[in-house]
Amino acid sequence: AGHVTMTDQEMMTQMNELVRIEFGKESVSQLSMDQRINLCLLMKRNFRAGVKQIARLTRLDPKIVTKVV
Repeated sequence: AGHVTMTDQEMMTQMNELVRIEFGKESVSQLSMDQRINLCLLMKRNFRAGVKQIARLTRLDPKIVTKVV
């Protein structure tokens, strides 16, 4: 199985879906810090997203993302 990377746009769509399903919110900006960190883990687990991409899309510092995923 090859490693499939999603574009930021595709990942954003998936992420927003996760935000709705998991947290019942409309966007990442409505999430608390704890919820964003949870989201990072979900993105890593579900989509194998990289640290840089997760950091960009969740607007978290890559250092934080590196610690949690």
